[in-house]
Amino acid sequence: MIVSDDDKEVIAFRCTSIYKIEKDPYKLGEISDPGSRRIKAFNHYGDQRAKVLEHFNVTEALHMVALGVNTKHRQRGIAIEMMQAALTMYQYLGVDPLCFKGQASSNYSKKVYAKTGFQQFYDMPYEDYIVDGEQVFENTGAHKSLASLGQVLKGKTMDDA
Repeated sequence: MIVSDDDKEVIAFRCTSIYKIEKDPYKLGEISDPGSRRIKAFNHYGDQRAKVLEHFNVTEALHMVALGVNTKHRQRGIAIEMMQAALTMYQYLGVDPLCFKGQASSNYSKKVYAKTGFQQFYDMPYEDYIVDGEQVFENTGAHKSLASLGQVLKGKTMDDA
């Protein structure tokens, strides 16, 4: 997270988790809020079609879960810098190869992933996600789809620094 020294306002944040190939990686049955469960089910649906981990022949990856930049600080390259810093830092975890996966839900996040070397494996239009005969996401504005992306980097040691 980046916080302003002046007023302690959050400028940007980045969240990551471990993602493993398993039947229910998002633990959908444990999510009590219907809205949150619906979003995670959509993410899982995209993962099942993208098969990012299978493409790289790995069983787990670092999942780039969230990246946000305060509206007052956008269009300055902060999101790309944060993503690149995370990729660089994680290379020193002692894992080789090191797989990353992510999902871009906005046009802006798709650009960040593209500029930091991620490959897109699947793009799911929101209007095409139908559950029980009903469109799940409506009125998404300029953002029309969820992209599933991935990247593999070679791990490094401190001697490489």
